Amino acid sequence: MFSQLISLRITVGFDNHQPQEIPEVTPFVESKEWIETNNELYTIMEDFMKRMNQQREQEALLVAQREQELREQEQAAQEKEELSPNFIFRQLIEETMEQNCEE
Repeated sequence: MFSQLISLRITVGFDNHQPQEIPEVTPFVESKEWIETNNELYTIMEDFMKRMNQQREQEALLVAQREQELREQEQAAQEKEELSPNFIFRQLIEETMEQNCEE
């Protein structure tokens, strides 16, 4: 009985089997639509790269401006310190000590 069930299952399974249809493979042909889409994609990519380069240039310019501002602030602070009485007094002390050390 068991062998009959197995043979029944095998027979039923293969009796209803139909071969799958193989899809037709068409060769790739550059259609007008494909070429237009491809050109649009390249245009989008070029625009994106231009914007990225512009953004990088703007960031570099901002960094350079900020560095210049910091240098100017440091220079102004140094000039202000050089004019202060404490700075002049310290310079006099240093000069006097140098003269004493030389003698």
